[in-house]
Amino acid sequence: MTILVTFSEADFEIIAGPPSPGEEKKQVSMFIDFVEEAMQFCMVESDIQSTGCSLRYLSVDTHPFKDLGDLYQLAYINLDTLLELPENPKDRIKIQLPVIEEGVGRISEVARILGIPSTDPEEALLGCFRIRLAHKQLENTLDFNSIKTVIRGTEDQLEHLKKRGLHPSNMGGIIDTPATVAINDVWGLDDQPPKPMPKFFVFE
Repeated sequence: MTILVTFSEADFEIIAGPPSPGEEKKQVSMFIDFVEEAMQFCMVESDIQSTGCSLRYLSVDTHPFKDLGDLYQLAYINLDTLLELPENPKDRIKIQLPVIEEGVGRISEVARILGIPSTDPEEALLGCFRIRLAHKQLENTLDFNSIKTVIRGTEDQLEHLKKRGLHPSNMGGIIDTPATVAINDVWGLDDQPPKPMPKFFVFE
């Protein structure tokens, strides 16, 4: 089945460039590929959040490390305006997106977990697209020698995450206790961190 989703023309041009005569099919295909990538990204992100964990950005330039915040904070994702479209219909573009029938409910569930302000599949796909686009644009600005992406949660939450296979090996994590969830200072790999303080580790 397909779902007809409305995007702004500006959304389309960021991914596929301005509409070009003779290149329409290629550009639409490129755009659809990005929307599918966005959906996969948001599915993983929602799976992480469903375990109680969160994806964070960690500065390792100084000790203790600094938790800079999550994707929504750093990429300035505003859920209140996430689904806004231009008032002028000429500035909008409608694209038919292929979706397996069983996937419609999954799309709506992802939207609910991520806080996208609509679980209608059409708007949920637009929301996922914009979250992934903001993520890509943010990561193009970061120096990954000094900033690392990490998954933060309590020991129980992180164990649940590991059992579901939702972390890549060699990725960083942060262990919390109920007393440390609001602390932005994060201890490094030393064995004896100050208490209470979140502790950094590397997934095996």
